[in-house]
Amino acid sequence: MKNAGARWTKEESDLVWNMYGSHHSIAEIAELVGRTTYAVEVHIKLRRAGPEKRAQWRKTYNENRRIKTRESEERIYNHDGAVIFRPSPEMFEDRYRRASMPPRDLTGILMGDPPVGLSALERRT
Repeated sequence: MKNAGARWTKEESDLVWNMYGSHHSIAEIAELVGRTTYAVEVHIKLRRAGPEKRAQWRKTYNENRRIKTRESEERIYNHDGAVIFRPSPEMFEDRYRRASMPPRDLTGILMGDPPVGLSALERRT
């Protein structure tokens, strides 16, 4: 599409509106103006709505965009592009608490046994 992502000009908007009023199909209009059928449908829907409704849709759109931006800023990506979520401060505190606990014995030091109270066998009731 030659106009993909571009703003609608006044001439394009008027052409779409006149063709739509003359009962041309959305596909014909989209082909003529170089837009997708979805873009033409949304443009007609927005133009048919009043200014209050358009302002309400724009407000909702901008709020959702801010939420998505905030969520994306909280993500870390590895070299493959996979999302890695940051650990919470509570997770760091728990890690430091576990690391500061003394190991059980020589076997715990060498083999990495869990600290006292954190073994699955000790939690079993």
